[in-house]
Parts: sequence; structure tokens; C-alpha cells
Amino acid sequence: MIAVLFRRLLRYLFLVLTIIAAVWLLCCAAASFISPQHFRYLALFSLTAPYAIFANLLLALCWLFLSRKKWPLFLPLLAMGLSYKLILVLIGFHPFVHQDLDSGAGKLKVLSWNVHGLGIFDRPHNRYADDDIIRFIRRESPDVICLYEYYTSYLNALKPYSSRIMRECGYKEFRFRYDNTLGTKIFLGIAIFSKYPLKDFQVFPLHTRSDGQQDVLLSKADIALPDGKQFRLFCTHLQSFLLSDTEKRYLSEVGNRDSSLAIERSRSLAYRFADAYVKRSAQADKAAAIITRSPLPVILCGDFNDLPGSYAYTRMKGNLQDAFTQKGFGLGATYNMLAPTLRIDFIFHNDSAFQILGYDSPQTKLSDHDPVIANFLLK
Repeated sequence: MIAVLFRRLLRYLFLVLTIIAAVWLLCCAAASFISPQHFRYLALFSLTAPYAIFANLLLALCWLFLSRKKWPLFLPLLAMGLSYKLILVLIGFHPFVHQDLDSGAGKLKVLSWNVHGLGIFDRPHNRYADDDIIRFIRRESPDVICLYEYYTSYLNALKPYSSRIMRECGYKEFRFRYDNTLGTKIFLGIAIFSKYPLKDFQVFPLHTRSDGQQDVLLSKADIALPDGKQFRLFCTHLQSFLLSDTEKRYLSEVGNRDSSLAIERSRSLAYRFADAYVKRSAQADKAAAIITRSPLPVILCGDFNDLPGSYAYTRMKGNLQDAFTQKGFGLGATYNMLAPTLRIDFIFHNDSAFQILGYDSPQTKLSDHDPVIANFLLK
């Protein structure tokens, strides 16, 4: 009798967990198209989407193999079916596909990378990060580069690295616009390097601080290719969560914290995260309106500080294709701290003009972000 009651209780518990997991996943899917400006805390679900998918898959397998009653199996299956668009942008399904990352005639190789000040934040821990980053760029030899948190001197944007990168890596064009400063001597922002002629460079403000400074920008440049074709390159670095190193360590070790302090700290972080989501959604709306008006084929590179399936990702992507979903595998994390699920750096493109040949995001310790590389065949 006790054994029967225990099995029944366990079955009810699994049913409740299954319902919760299904609702959880549907909330994650809803966060991809409902603006945080309307429901700010719904956006937090996008951070948990990979875990929601895994939970529903695990519960589906449990009902399939461990229970005589099969009807609860349809709850996670239904949730995953309704969330299929979210699953397709979160997970790459190309484990054995050929990756062509070689430069050459008729191809366009693009590198997008948050270089974290080229080591300026890490010193004196890694005095050679800048040299290693430049060596990496020279070895990969992309045709076009978008770099975020790129460091220049306040007196001359060609110093300390821009002239060297152009000289050693073979770039003919360089554009830079700062979006932040470190003290009064260092400017940080978005840099574009190109081996092909670059014209009509323009910067659009996406967010302005209370002091009037523009700290989130969308850079645009038209690039002329050797065969006479042109495309429009957009680069952006959206609102970050502005976490300090102490807060990052806290999140990494949250399971080991005192429960009462963890709850109080988590509430504070949740509010800040939600606020950042609201700001990013407004920035994404502005950027998407500009990008969709382009008369030329588009390549969009960016550190969005947001996951696939978030509202910012969905708005920025629009009708473009995500290079990772076409050639990537697994979760494809590009931020190498905190969690193995954080793919927040992207390269999007017009499928009608560019055929994806290869995608890679090699793991490095040169920055807190890994570089994102995509190679295209010009249609």
C-alpha cells in the first residue's frame, strides 16, 4: 500500500514538473518576440532557454521509457514543437559539415570580435594579449574585420595598434568611432578594417546617456568588392549588463553563497538585467529600422550582449540569416566566462547575396569573447 502511494505521489510530482517545464519553455519562446519594454521581466527567460529545452527533452524521455502512461509525454513535445524557432536558433545541427574558411577569389571572409581593449583590462596579467590578437588576425587573414572595445589613443586613432594592423595584416581601410572612454587618455569603440575600398562611413546613435554622450552606436560602411559588387556592412555593440568582475565571480559561485544574501543580491541583479533588456530592445528597434532600409545586400556583425531567442536577437536578425545556424554545431558559446551557453556575438547576412561556406568561433584566452569568423561565396 505504501509503495503504491509512493509511486502515485512520484508520478504526480513528475506531472507537475512536466507542466512547469513546458510553461517555462513557452515563456522562453515568448521572450523572443515580446518586447521587454512591455514585459520587462519576461526577457529574463531568454537567459534560461537552453536549460528549458534540456529539461523538456529529459522529461519527455522519462515519460517515454519510465512510465506506462504516455499522455504526459505530449506536454514537453507540444512545448518543443511550439518553440521550434527558438530551438533552431539556439542549437547548431551541423556536426560533420565541411567548413571552408580559406580566403580566395570570389570569397569574402569576415571576422567579428570583442577584443576587450586588446588586453588593456588584463594588464599586468597578460602583457602580450595585443601581440597575440594581431598575430591571430594575420594568421586568419579575413577580408573585413569588426572589432568592439577596440582601444585607441585620444590623440590619434591610428595609435597604438591601427597602423600596425593595417601594415602587418594587409588592410587598406580603417574607420573608428569611440563609444566609451577609459580615463582621459584612452578611447574605446568600434573599429572596421577592410582590404577593399570603404565609403559612406556613417555612425547612428542608438542610446544616449544622461550626460549627453552617445555610448551605443551602429556603424555603417559600404564596401566595394573587386567584381564591382557592393555590400553594406553594419557593426554594433549593444547595451551590456555592466557587470563588475566581483559580480561575475558572484554569478559563477552563486551556488556556494549564503542563501539570504544570495536572494537579496539576485533581486538586485534581476532588476539590473531587466533594465538592460529594456535598453537593448529600444536599441535593437532603432538599429533594425536602419538596417532594413539598406538598398544593398547586408552583412551585420555585432556583440549583442544577448542570446539567440532574445528580443534583441530576433529584431536585429529580421530577414537575415545567422551564419552559425547555417554552419555551426552545438550551443556555440562566444563569451568564455560565466556559462557555456552564452552565444552573444553574431554575423548575419542576406542569403540572396552571400552563400555561407564556413563558420568558426575558435576558443582563445585573448579576450573574454571568442572571435566569430564566417566565410562567404559571393553569389
